[in-house]
Amino acid sequence: MLSRKIGCRPFRRGLRNKRLSPQEKAEIVGMFHGGSTVKDIACYMQCHISSIYRVVKKTLGENPFLRKPGSGRPRKTSQRDVTRIIREVKKNPSITGHEIKANLLLNNISERTVRRRIASDSEFASYWKTKKPYISPRNRKKRMKFAKDHIHWTTVDWQKVLWSDESPFVLIFNRKTSLATSQ
Repeated sequence: MLSRKIGCRPFRRGLRNKRLSPQEKAEIVGMFHGGSTVKDIACYMQCHISSIYRVVKKTLGENPFLRKPGSGRPRKTSQRDVTRIIREVKKNPSITGHEIKANLLLNNISERTVRRRIASDSEFASYWKTKKPYISPRNRKKRMKFAKDHIHWTTVDWQKVLWSDESPFVLIFNRKTSLATSQ
C-alpha cells in the first residue's frame, strides 16, 4: 500500500496553493482506482482532500487531466476588432498603437493590447524606424542644383572626383576597441 507516516493528516486550506500537474492528477486517479482511500492519497500527495475528490470526479470527462479550453480571462478584443486593427496597419505600416487606438475608438483596451494583437494575429513585426538626417530647404535646393548640373556626367567623369567625406564607418566592433574608417 502507501508508505505513510503515523499521524499524517491531509493538508488544510492555504498550505499548498498550486495547480496539480497532469502527472500528479493521473497518479491520484491511479491510486484511487487501486483501492487507496482519499485521506491516504491526500497525505501522500500533500494536498487537501477536496482536491482529491475534485480530480477523481473530473475523471469521468473526456480528457480529465487537461484544463478546459476557454478557461482564463476572456479577450477584451473581438475578432472584428483585431481585423480592424490589422487593416489599419496594412493601410499605414508606420502607424503607432496610440494612433490606431484613437482612430478606431478602442477606449476599452490599452495601447499595449493593440501592439500585442498586431504581433500575435498578423504577419507584421514591430521595429524601430530608422531616423533620416534632417535636410533643410536650403540644402535641398543645393542638392537638386548639383544633381541637375551633373546629370550628364559619365562614369569616367565621376572617377576623376576625389571624395572627401569624413563620416566614420565601423567595420568590426570590439568592446575594447573599434576599427573605424572614413571614406
